[in-house]
Amino acid sequence: MKHGKHSIAALLCAALALAATATAPAADYAPPGELFTNVYVVPPNFLHWNSAEKEKEPDQEKPAHRSAKEVLESLGISFPDGSSAVFNPQTSQLIVRNTQAQMELVEAVVEAKRDEVETFIHLNYRIVETRAPLFPEPELPTKDAPNAEPIDPDSGATNASGERLASPG
Repeated sequence: MKHGKHSIAALLCAALALAATATAPAADYAPPGELFTNVYVVPPNFLHWNSAEKEKEPDQEKPAHRSAKEVLESLGISFPDGSSAVFNPQTSQLIVRNTQAQMELVEAVVEAKRDEVETFIHLNYRIVETRAPLFPEPELPTKDAPNAEPIDPDSGATNASGERLASPG
C-alpha cells in the first residue's frame, strides 16, 4: 500500500525506529543547562590552589581569602547561572553544583591536584636565657693534654675566654 510518495510499511518502520530511539535510556546524556551536584574530598589547602601562584614572586604579598568558586575559576572552570562551589574546611569537602561538562573539568583538576606533592617545613624553637651555662663546657685539646689531637691553626678554634688555641708542638 502506498500513502503519497511513501509506502505504509516504510512509514511504519520509520515510526517504530523513532519510538525505539525515544524509549531507549539516555546513557550519559544530560541537557546542556542541567546542573548536577557532586562532593569532592580535597586537601585542606584547597583555598590556596591557583595555577598562577607558583609563578608569583616571593616578595609579593599573599592573596586575600578567596572563595571556592574563585579558586576553581582561576583554574579554568566556568560557572553558568545557578551553579556554585562551596568548600567546608572542617571536613575538607568541596561541594560543586555545575553542568556535566564543567563537573568533568572539576574532577580532572581535583585529580591532578591530588597527585601534586607539597612540601611543608614546620620548625619549633625556644630561646632560653640563663645566667648559668645550660650545658657543661666541652674539654678542648691543649698543649698539656697527653695524646691530644693537633689543632688546625686555620680552624679559628678558641677557648671559653675567646683566646685563640694554638697548635701543639
